[in-house]
Amino acid sequence: MATRSYGLPRLAALLVLMAIAVWPDAAMAHTRLVSSEPKANAVLDAAPARITLNFSAPPEEGFSEMQWSQGSEEEWQALEVIQQAARLEAALPQLAPGRYKIRWSVLSRDGHRQRGVLEFRIH
Repeated sequence: MATRSYGLPRLAALLVLMAIAVWPDAAMAHTRLVSSEPKANAVLDAAPARITLNFSAPPEEGFSEMQWSQGSEEEWQALEVIQQAARLEAALPQLAPGRYKIRWSVLSRDGHRQRGVLEFRIH
């Protein structure tokens, strides 16, 4: 009498389930911006000393960037980024009243680069 072997398909299914359990970030989509300080399109009475970006998951360390520009200028100035888990912070120079843009870029743990721009105004 011939017997069937189900060992290989069961092993493959078990390995897939283990991979999902061990690497849940790989099963999820991209890292996304959850909040910022200052908030996007904020109108501020005083210049902020720093910009803070909070993400849905920690980006890959060493691959995050932030830059700033004033008004409608497209001349971007690099900021030094400090990462603490899913939070990125950067000190801002002394900003005069006006409109500013912060451009950011992070590398998600799934290997995809995410980018965005947020704006705020200082009275």
